[in-house]
Amino acid sequence: MTDEEAPTALLAPGWPLTIAFVGIPLWWVLGLFQVVFFLACIPMVIQLTQRRVMVPRGFGTWLLFLVWVIGGIFVLQVDAPATIPGEGASRYFTFGYRYGWYLAATIAFLYTVNMRAELSTLRISRAIGWMFVMLASGGILGLLVPTLEFPSVAELLLPGAIANNGFVQSLIHPQVAQLQDFLGYVEPRPSAPFAYANQWGIATAATIPHFVASWWVGNTWRRWVVIIGLPLAIFPIVGSLNRGMWGALVMMTLFVIVKVALTGRLQVLWASLVVVILIGAALVVSPLGDLILDRLNTPHSNEGRANLSTQAVVSTWQGSPFVGYGSTRDVQGNFNSIATGASALCPNCSPPPLGTQGQLWQVVFATGFVGAALYVGFIVGQFFRSLRRSTVIMVAAQASTVAALVTMPVYTVIHPAIVVIFISLGLLVRENPGAHLRPLNSLIVPPRRNVATVLVLTVVGALAGAGLQLTKERPYAATLSVLLSNTSLVNAPQARPFTLDTEAQLATSRVVLDAVAQATGIPGGADETRERILITAEPNTRILNLTFYHPDREAAVAGAREGANRYLDLRLSMAEEASSERAEDLQNYQEALAESVSLTSGVVETDEPTGPEAEDEEEPLVFGALQGTLIDLRREYAQVSSTWLGLQRESVNPGQEFNDVTVTRSQDPWFVYLTSGAMLGLFAGLLVARATDGRRDRLGQDPAERLDLGVPVVGRVGVTASGGFAAAELEEAAWVARTYTPLAGIFPVTTSMVAVDLAEQLDRALRGPVDRRGERVLLVATSDSAARPVRRLYREATAMGLQPVGLLLVDWSERTAEASTASRGRTP
Repeated sequence: MTDEEAPTALLAPGWPLTIAFVGIPLWWVLGLFQVVFFLACIPMVIQLTQRRVMVPRGFGTWLLFLVWVIGGIFVLQVDAPATIPGEGASRYFTFGYRYGWYLAATIAFLYTVNMRAELSTLRISRAIGWMFVMLASGGILGLLVPTLEFPSVAELLLPGAIANNGFVQSLIHPQVAQLQDFLGYVEPRPSAPFAYANQWGIATAATIPHFVASWWVGNTWRRWVVIIGLPLAIFPIVGSLNRGMWGALVMMTLFVIVKVALTGRLQVLWASLVVVILIGAALVVSPLGDLILDRLNTPHSNEGRANLSTQAVVSTWQGSPFVGYGSTRDVQGNFNSIATGASALCPNCSPPPLGTQGQLWQVVFATGFVGAALYVGFIVGQFFRSLRRSTVIMVAAQASTVAALVTMPVYTVIHPAIVVIFISLGLLVRENPGAHLRPLNSLIVPPRRNVATVLVLTVVGALAGAGLQLTKERPYAATLSVLLSNTSLVNAPQARPFTLDTEAQLATSRVVLDAVAQATGIPGGADETRERILITAEPNTRILNLTFYHPDREAAVAGAREGANRYLDLRLSMAEEASSERAEDLQNYQEALAESVSLTSGVVETDEPTGPEAEDEEEPLVFGALQGTLIDLRREYAQVSSTWLGLQRESVNPGQEFNDVTVTRSQDPWFVYLTSGAMLGLFAGLLVARATDGRRDRLGQDPAERLDLGVPVVGRVGVTASGGFAAAELEEAAWVARTYTPLAGIFPVTTSMVAVDLAEQLDRALRGPVDRRGERVLLVATSDSAARPVRRLYREATAMGLQPVGLLLVDWSERTAEASTASRGRTP
């Protein structure tokens, strides 16, 4: 099927993708927009199982990533540094949901690569382009009626307890925009058919290249859709306020311009530049330009994103650098205070979980640095392998990949966008004639054949991790909570403001640390003690938690108690000092007020107007003002006297222990070390299996099964004891070769001189009337040849546009090898 063909039958080849993309409006109304991509994977898998699945070079990296992610199951309940401790079964659901999207993207990628004969590249690209049409339409709708939302069919059918869940609501509840006011005024941010504007942004950036490239092809109504729709799409693109998407669009435009310039298509280059200039001019002279400037001048999320990404990397490095934590974790407090959390008055005071706000940070936190390297490495590898090709659809797929890479630090793609991105990667493969495809089984069979090696190295890795953990200190954690009183400390002149952050600094002051070190016998003193104390707080309360770590249980308890007691003593002394200073200041102020009252009272008594002065209009006014001042001074004097008396009677309360010491000994390090060791061992086992299988994987007597290339064995030639070929079998092999004419040639495995000899003899035998103009070729190998060079020979032939139709096999044995070596002086 050519790219110009675009079948429209619903159940034509490729119908799962057609239904998933074309039916987006229906799935959105039904509440199935996110689910339909999972459902579409079922028929895609069925169709893939009915054929030999081929994969490109580098796909093993992605398979390793999928395996590596599974290791996160064992660390889902591990507490990460700087996060709220706790466990929850919901983490398994979240893990499964994210892994499901990775699998859906994988299936879509394989489907795109392997359905080339049945499903045209143009049709796939146009399906993605239709998604952009739906995104742009939803964006315009979000600007026109931003408050539009309604219950979906799925929302009405699901039980209320499920349908009202926040996460489920984001999947099934249709809304057209998010209303946000971080610019200082309420602005609708288009999101339909997604729940969030950022998801809409990355999906739009990934689909727009396919829309422009595939819908412009041919003089059809689609070209008019591009001419009219692209300018209209500018409004929701700007109105979304998605700086990440804007950056992706700029980088994609630069990439396309450079790509077109390198190919020498000057007309297309000048047309592209003119379009870019016109769009830029329209933005400058229209209100859209002001909106862009407002957004760029209001970087409200920059600090939060930077804090989250930095903490995600730091927590991963400190706690689980190899396998990560499997899923996200809630941050302790926020990045301004250890005690701040979401509340009715401030629902956004809690930051998003670690492992969000960017696909890069998601894979780092959830899968560790190894998983992140595998994820990024696969996408980057496929992108760079395709750069030499410059077909229209290829450039569109490359631009879509650029969008994925540029937005990786700011947008997560655990939603339909990852399917679009991986379909684009699949198009890079199928549009690249130089792509070396191999059977999927060639990656799966080596570990299966060497399963014992893989298991042994996995166990060895786990044992090594356990052994390393045994050398580490596994301390007890003793926690004591303190309920702090809001003492008059805050009323003292120049006193510390009462916040749990300043209290945390007081709780880790040198006085407290020295006392704890002395009570627990820590030789390093305050410096080492500081590393063993952790101060946290309950959100939106005055409860401070002091946790002390020590390998001895009694010492841990003693350290927590001593730390809390010494901190409360220190706080009491500071409060008493502040109260004393306050009382002294009040007494001085009281005396000054008394003197002012006395003086003002004397003036009032002597200056009361009488006689002719009383008839002066100004004198009574002055006297009235003096009387008002005197009344105010007496009232203030009474208040200060009352406050001073209260301070004299008040007993200072610094706070109290909230509960008894709780002691735990975390098993988290065991899970991290065991899982990390096992996964590294598994990684090594898979690499060893791959390397050793290439040496042991000889063709033998059943090469077709080992190669799994769909190339049958069409002839066998034996080697005599003298090292020559059996005459009858050689003649039969020549006859077989003639039956495949027109024949382009006979390709031997160059690592075997016997195979080269047979190819040369057959080539001489075929000289004459044999037609050499065809595309078919025969491969020649020995039964002792490794499978890998034969597969490489197959890929090289197909890359040249040739079709291997059969394999001629030289039956090789130890006895004949010795004879051949002696007679020819060659090695097989």
